Amino acid sequence: MQAESVGRHVHLVTLTANAEGKLSALVDLEETTLDRAVMLLRWAKTEGTYKQIEEVRLPEPQTVALVAAHIGKTRAHQLHLIMAKVRIPSGEHYAFARGHRRSRHSQPGRPD
Repeated sequence: MQAESVGRHVHLVTLTANAEGKLSALVDLEETTLDRAVMLLRWAKTEGTYKQIEEVRLPEPQTVALVAAHIGKTRAHQLHLIMAKVRIPSGEHYAFARGHRRSRHSQPGRPD
């Protein structure tokens, strides 16, 4: 869109971030690079023509707790044997089974 009376271009710049924090940009509803979008915003601020129309901040995603099924002593023993075969230290078996390994520098009972 062009503003005929002043001879300047008017652009609609939209910056978004998804739940993972990946940034994307649109200029006049068409995908563009972040560099181009930021350049246009900085130029508009420098020229004094910047106007923020809207800022929408969505709430933080909620954490959902999942409860693991009880697997029983026999299956737990089998899993410990498998982890030992692939050389996972015994002190890390429970953390590894829950999907996160403790670092060598972490202390039991303290989150990483």
